[in-house]
Amino acid sequence: MKVGVQLPLHVETADGPAIRRFITEVEELGYDSVWLGDHVVLPETIKDASSYPYLWRFDASIDELFPRKSFIEAASTAAYIAGVSERLEIGVGVFVAPMREPVLLAKQLATIDVLSRGRLIAGLGTGWLREEFDSLGANYAERGARLDEYVEIMRTLWRDEQPVSFDGKFRSFEPLFCEPTPVRKTGVPLWVGGHTPRALKRCARFGDGWQAIELAPDEFGRHASTLDHHIEAQGRAGSDVVKSVATRLSLSPGADVAAAARTVADYAANGCDHLVVYTTPSRSIEENLDRFRTLKSALG
Repeated sequence: MKVGVQLPLHVETADGPAIRRFITEVEELGYDSVWLGDHVVLPETIKDASSYPYLWRFDASIDELFPRKSFIEAASTAAYIAGVSERLEIGVGVFVAPMREPVLLAKQLATIDVLSRGRLIAGLGTGWLREEFDSLGANYAERGARLDEYVEIMRTLWRDEQPVSFDGKFRSFEPLFCEPTPVRKTGVPLWVGGHTPRALKRCARFGDGWQAIELAPDEFGRHASTLDHHIEAQGRAGSDVVKSVATRLSLSPGADVAAAARTVADYAANGCDHLVVYTTPSRSIEENLDRFRTLKSALG
């Protein structure tokens, strides 16, 4: 099982040298990947806090989860990480694709994949924050259908044989060139985020991977089995889809690190191919690095 880490939010992440320091050490520690979240804007007031699908997992309010309402933009940051790393896979878990312009997103992802020499993983999700969609002029009600079509658009634009055209419900374009195309012939790997029945069926249709969030190891295993059933119903093999989960581990000073290591092993035993770890809020990049050093030592 691969193990990656989340670039910490709300600390020094708007600082290039701090990100470089974090990436360099994570790579030296032997982690497999580094991950980013995706928000473009956050409203002053989140009117429907219950729309955040994972709030119940945390002993915190929305304002406590997003204390500074500060996020560096995911695609730009992934491109920066590509330039300051050599080996790490670079993941976004997940792009809220329906609120983005799909042709531009396809171009951005292909470019990052080329600059990183084929190390990008693009998680995709429908999103949950209506106010964010409204600020970008994106249609919130149609976000599921748009995500499905946007995947078709991106994979069309990544074909080796160009020019390409597209005629869909939401977007159409006449023959055009969109180069360079991704390093991998199959395109940038697209991982579908979420564990609702609809998300699992969407992943079975077109996902290269599945990324859950905050599922306990046994829950993850049950959802992975359900996903395999859907994948096989599509005439695909379950092994063709990477199974991943992003989860918070308690790694702060005084925490039971041995218990965290056992949790990692439990995920592997329940069929996880790629674990993404993030930690409880910290005050600095260095504090996050201390926690990831501790975890790596415990994992051996």
